[in-house]
Amino acid sequence: MKFARKTIEELFTASNRYQVPDYQRGYAWKKSRELEDFWADLCEASAESQLYLGALILQKKRSDDNEFWQIVDGQQRITTISLLLVVCRNLAIKNKWPQANTLPSLIASQNIAAGGVTGLRVEVGQNINPAYRYLVEHPEWDENNFPSYIDGRRARILKSNYLHLMQQMEAYDEKSLANLLTKILNHTFFLVIEVEEELQAFDIFERTNARGAPLNIGDLLKNRLFANADSIPNLQSRWDKIVTESDSKLPRVLKYFTALFYGQDTGRPVLFQHLRDLVEHMTPPVFMDRIEEFARFFNSIDKHTFTKDPSHRIANTPEYTFLYGDEILFLRVKRSLDALQLFKVYIGLPAIYAGLICLQRFYSPNSNAYAKLKKEYIRTLNVLESFHFINNQICTEPTNKIEPIYAKSTKVLYEASTAAEAVVALKKLQQDLKGGDGGLASEQTFVTAFKELIYSPSENKPDIAYIFDRFNQGPFETPSISIYEPQHETVINRLYEIEHISPKSTWEGEEDVVNNIGNLLVLTKKTNRQVDNKILSDKIKIYKGNHFDNLVPVKDLVEFVEKKKIGLLTPEIIEERAVAMARKAYKIWNPWQD
Repeated sequence: MKFARKTIEELFTASNRYQVPDYQRGYAWKKSRELEDFWADLCEASAESQLYLGALILQKKRSDDNEFWQIVDGQQRITTISLLLVVCRNLAIKNKWPQANTLPSLIASQNIAAGGVTGLRVEVGQNINPAYRYLVEHPEWDENNFPSYIDGRRARILKSNYLHLMQQMEAYDEKSLANLLTKILNHTFFLVIEVEEELQAFDIFERTNARGAPLNIGDLLKNRLFANADSIPNLQSRWDKIVTESDSKLPRVLKYFTALFYGQDTGRPVLFQHLRDLVEHMTPPVFMDRIEEFARFFNSIDKHTFTKDPSHRIANTPEYTFLYGDEILFLRVKRSLDALQLFKVYIGLPAIYAGLICLQRFYSPNSNAYAKLKKEYIRTLNVLESFHFINNQICTEPTNKIEPIYAKSTKVLYEASTAAEAVVALKKLQQDLKGGDGGLASEQTFVTAFKELIYSPSENKPDIAYIFDRFNQGPFETPSISIYEPQHETVINRLYEIEHISPKSTWEGEEDVVNNIGNLLVLTKKTNRQVDNKILSDKIKIYKGNHFDNLVPVKDLVEFVEKKKIGLLTPEIIEERAVAMARKAYKIWNPWQD
């Protein structure tokens, strides 16, 4: 391993070539952020106040008898400097300044006899490399469009940065360009760390990045895995799929995955250390299999694709027969997972996943022990769904106090050696949620929040559909006919509609009243057309004549109106009904209701 302070001129000598490996994340510097900061710092650089660009980690490689340096860390900065040199060269060529004769050799190796480029000084990231190569080979580029063989979307960021840098130099003369090149080549430097072995390169990379915020935990893990790329089949495509499935939640996926093994709320300072240890303990191929499966599970919840469709299954292996071959279990799991996604509550997912692993591990169709485990697992799902509906979907209780409960339960479940041990862990999770600091919100707190629910089809239609669905069958029942169907664009079964009891036309200017949940009802489309804008007494007759559409909420409304002998819904009556609905909801969703 070698350490050296090197200027850009020393790095870009005729014999040096650099390559950004395919596994690196794409070039991502934006002109409004990193590029502007870099330009401002560069303009202030001088012989007395030189610009330090951080560590540049390089690993020596060989290909076709040619040596080059692979950039383990520092590709964003090196790519930007290379692009800046291309801009300087093109400006010099356009104005016939003398730098036009010297700059090309800093950008690419030249064929002196035949003319033209034989190789790039820096093979930049794959997302922009075709466009960058075109810029290098075509100094006459019109600064407009790239040829059709270049992906315009991928080239967009490179083009944007090129034009931004060119704009900064639009008033330059020959002397100004010479001063800028002096800053770039002589007053800008890296701490260069040269390594021979791949693992050594990634160790240095981790130590220089793991404590800082700029680099995502996912990038650190990615580099650790790619240090073992030869042992993991199809690593690049599999990693790309994990990133895609996790979307912007990759750090959360990694955090929840580690909870399976460490049983604690893993914060950033130790998260990468835990991930690195897991890679070494499991071996990289096994780790990749496990994290891939967990990412698929997380994605199926996050995107409402938890279905029996083989393309969306957690894993298409016989071990998951217990789930996909058991209609009742599958529907109960799906129902609660859909609900938790609606609530945007993810902290319980590791425990739910660990429970699925237990069911897989102890699956035996005729086993009493397995039957008890399945029953307790379903009960736990009910508790989690109900607890978070009350505390987080309706009320605004904090979740930080219950994260340790979930993390601890997750590890115990994941490591359970018997079905009986897993049952005990599930019961303890339920009890800890009930008695922990986070506790269930009080009925009064719940009622106060629930009675203010407002219907807005563009925003909270799923919330209202979910509530009426559970009013209709209760959260602990196996679904028969679902009202709430989140996988559909309308989020509601095509047979039903959410209807205003008192028409919107009678409440002009009082949207908060007419759209309040106390003035809402779920009906079949057929009944909804029949009642149209009729008066309340006529609507009640139709509801009864249609046997309440076999819907509990419709029957409840009729009983409420007839018991109180209501002829017209007023703001006071609407609020009174909303309160009655809230009290019933608290009883339905309270998992520990006596």
